Amino acid sequence: MNRNLQKTAEQLQIWLTANGCKVSTSRVCHTPLLAVTGPLPEVMTKRAVWGREYLGGVVRDVALVRFGGCLLHWRQ
Repeated sequence: MNRNLQKTAEQLQIWLTANGCKVSTSRVCHTPLLAVTGPLPEVMTKRAVWGREYLGGVVRDVALVRFGGCLLHWRQ
């Protein structure tokens, strides 16, 4: 994976954790994927693609954001 992309993912994870979100990391091919649980920061609402997730009778709003080459998957 590109070293700059990995560094961006690490910085995003630190920033999100500092803002009260839970973050787990994985990859989609060579793209870092950050799975985030918590409120979507106001800064990223304009970039988000919204959807609904139906899992085990639970309905959640989810958002996908591409930021700095990384994918962020939000569960509210």
